[in-house]
Parts: sequence; C-alpha cells; structure tokens
Amino acid sequence: MTTAVLTQVQRLVDQLTPLEQAKLVEYLTPRLVQALIQAPPVPSGEKGVLPQEWQALFALGDNLVRAEDAPSLTNMVLEMRR
Repeated sequence: MTTAVLTQVQRLVDQLTPLEQAKLVEYLTPRLVQALIQAPPVPSGEKGVLPQEWQALFALGDNLVRAEDAPSLTNMVLEMRR
C-alpha cells in the first residue's frame, strides 16, 4: 500500500463515528490475527523484536481503557499466537 492510500484511509476513518470505528476494528481484528499467525517465526536471537507497525499496534492495545482484571490487547494477541 502506498503512503498516499494509507493517508486517504486514515482521513476516511477520522470521519467515522466512534461506533463505526469500533465496527471497523471488529472487521480488521480477524485479519490482524491471521497476519500474526502467518508471520514467519522470529529467530531465537531476535526474540521480542517486532516490526515497527506491530509495536505501534501493541502500544495502542496496551493503552486501551479496560477492566482492571482484563488482559491487554497485546497479551491476548500474544496468547493467540502461542
């Protein structure tokens, strides 16, 4: 995807209501999980090193407001990958 297309998509997302944005996340989540599942294994010497895009996604998930006893989005995705 080119930067121009990504920028267009981001502008469109900004026009969505919070409910529509939540529905978009619901739509995208299975695709993200599949991408994580299909990602090549990380060599043992590089454990914990993720591409910048995944680090950004996990940072967003870690910052979500959630119930005190609920796991973070990052923890849930990493558990799915195991």
